[in-house]
Amino acid sequence: MENVLREIGFTEREIKVYLSMLKLGESTIGPIAKESSIQAAKVYETISKLESKGLASYIIKGKTKYFLVEDPDKLKLLLKQKERNLLEILPKLKERYAHNVEPQVVRIHEGYKAIKILFDYLIDNLNQGDFYYVFSFAKEYLEDEQVPLFFRQIHLKLNEKKIDDKLIGPKSQKKELKELYKTIKSLKLRFSETHFPVGLVITSKSVLQVTWGDRPTVIEICSDNLIKKYKEFFLDMWKLNK
Repeated sequence: MENVLREIGFTEREIKVYLSMLKLGESTIGPIAKESSIQAAKVYETISKLESKGLASYIIKGKTKYFLVEDPDKLKLLLKQKERNLLEILPKLKERYAHNVEPQVVRIHEGYKAIKILFDYLIDNLNQGDFYYVFSFAKEYLEDEQVPLFFRQIHLKLNEKKIDDKLIGPKSQKKELKELYKTIKSLKLRFSETHFPVGLVITSKSVLQVTWGDRPTVIEICSDNLIKKYKEFFLDMWKLNK
């Protein structure tokens, strides 16, 4: 729960105060400070910030203020507002980005979340007529059950977008790969005796070298010349392994 609140922009103090208020219901500052283990003055300051976001409010009973959180559904409105704010500045950000992007770039993405975002972004920007070609890695692919499930989702999305999707895998995994992808109609499979040391993904936008393990890593290469050469190599291998 705390991790999700962190990801949507809550500070550590806001998380503690917000969750304490959820637990206590209508409350004065004292019990909230005790529950959250935060000084009363800091609790008051934090509640003010939550109020400014529309996530907390207060009522008065007698002459005493009682603080309470708003319906958690309002968190969705907060996210929508952040998205609207982002969309307003996105054109200017993209304009600055375009001026600074080199024609050939190498980027390193580490960790499952970073890699998921990379692949989601990549697929979102592929269109009908684009391609997605894969040299599947060997051992790691089936040793960690998270890996095949992750890439199955990728190929399902490619299927929805009608992308030219081809995969060359090691013959030692022919049975497993056919079973994993049997319901994905657009994905074409062929198999080779060659075992590739890393996974290699070649798309219309970039070339990705993928390794898995304790810290999954993708080396992303954006180079029109390299994409062309890797595409030619893949299609040559495709013809050889009918």
